[in-house]
Amino acid sequence: MKKLLTLIAMLTIGFGYQNCHEPSGWCYDISTQQCFYMFETAVVDTAFAEYQEEVEDDNDVIGAFCGTTMVGFAYADASYITVPAMGNDGSLPGYCDGTSVPTFQLYDASNDVILDADVGEGVETPLWALNAIHLMPQLTANNTFGCYDADACNYNPDATAEGECTYPSGCDNQCDSDLEFDDCGVCGGDGSDDQGCGCFEPAPSGCDNTCGSTLEFDDCGVCGGDDSSCTGCTDDLADNYDSGNTIDDGSCEYTIPAVSDLSAEDGPERAILAWTAPASMGDASYTYDVVSGGEVVKADLIGTSTQVLNLEPDVEACFTVVAKKCLW
Repeated sequence: MKKLLTLIAMLTIGFGYQNCHEPSGWCYDISTQQCFYMFETAVVDTAFAEYQEEVEDDNDVIGAFCGTTMVGFAYADASYITVPAMGNDGSLPGYCDGTSVPTFQLYDASNDVILDADVGEGVETPLWALNAIHLMPQLTANNTFGCYDADACNYNPDATAEGECTYPSGCDNQCDSDLEFDDCGVCGGDGSDDQGCGCFEPAPSGCDNTCGSTLEFDDCGVCGGDDSSCTGCTDDLADNYDSGNTIDDGSCEYTIPAVSDLSAEDGPERAILAWTAPASMGDASYTYDVVSGGEVVKADLIGTSTQVLNLEPDVEACFTVVAKKCLW
């Protein structure tokens, strides 16, 4: 009975003024021709539309449209929300007539947004009819939840209700990034910029494999050496031969063995000398000098015997045989 009295009151009010809802911006002109659509309930995002009996601007609002023209609205209530739909009384072109099927929108006060509303699957909205009261089932409207922040990775310009925002992340400040700085401060780096001597420094170098080294192996194979460890006499015939030497410095010293078995036979104004060659020393053969009185009287002899001629009779002579060898 209460709803019926309310409806009768709406039918008997005066005409010729405009009714507006400031938050939504909706306004419509009161017409002498009206039709009413009474919804049992109104639901927004699976919950009943918001309403407060004393504070209407905080309520959700249901609006009726013929085409794109706002033709009436009603504040949400617990049940049986009666939405007027004004008709064209001759002075309101674009308003409903007997060929019109109104559509509905819902102003969601909590999100300050206007949503398209659905009368339900399989339900057809009746044609507008003068002074008709159409009982309708549930009216449903749904928000598109999304991020309002244009700086967010998931910004949704079509969102009608605030959803969770995600923002650039990682050291590169990119969406969905999980990159981190490595120990050298390189974003997403793998630490390879430190090769053992510090970030962005050359790797260990030199023959000693240490940071900043320029040392090289010398010819003796010694790291940073000066060749001295293998330099010396390399001739195994020399007195000072060292098998560890690989670089000859000309320092070889030799001792040529003396001849042996030196003998002398005298003859007329001559002496016949014979001797035994020293032990072999390398491949080259010996040559010999015969020295007497400090002077060489025979030089570069090849054999192991010789005659010294033109000696004075009955004068004693002394001879020395010196063995010589060419080693190079």
